[in-house]
Amino acid sequence: MLAGVFGGLAALTRPYGIILVVPFLYEYMDQRNFRLRSVRWDILGIGLTVAIFSVWPCYLYKKFGKPFLFLLSQSYWHRIPAPPWIVIANFFSAPLTVHGPGHSLIDLSFTILSIALFIYSIGIMRGSYVAYEGLALLCIISSGLLVSMMRYDLDIFPLFISLALLGRHRGARSSVTTLFACLSGFFMAAFALWYWVA
Repeated sequence: MLAGVFGGLAALTRPYGIILVVPFLYEYMDQRNFRLRSVRWDILGIGLTVAIFSVWPCYLYKKFGKPFLFLLSQSYWHRIPAPPWIVIANFFSAPLTVHGPGHSLIDLSFTILSIALFIYSIGIMRGSYVAYEGLALLCIISSGLLVSMMRYDLDIFPLFISLALLGRHRGARSSVTTLFACLSGFFMAAFALWYWVA
């Protein structure tokens, strides 16, 4: 029950938090060895996530007549929900730049890194974490743009667990540390020169 309440509150802070229902359901079924006969009435606690979140679309409908207005709220920045393959195709529709608010190689690199870490985590991390990681990535990539991918990745904590697990291998640990140290220097210099860094 408590997980459902906190899941609902999390969904109110970020709309894609509603995906927490899937990892909650996975954990619930995992504790019952995925036997449907073991399901009890307490599974309804997971529904509290949806119930609490539904307050927001209801309010938006009452106030503006559009219950899913939050999906279009970032259209000013050209973030409109779209299938991932459309987002990727649109990304390559203009010349690539090293970094900036458009078709940045850094945003593309972080997208690829995130997907690679997700694939790496399959089979070595709890199923609920993998489910959250995959669904969160799908939501972000389907938001219409890859801009600020590195900033949006910060919410996906299993990506950091994947990085830590990858760090068990000496070569990977050295490579990741060197790469991120170089990126930190690059972003610090870009920020100091008033360039877009997020």
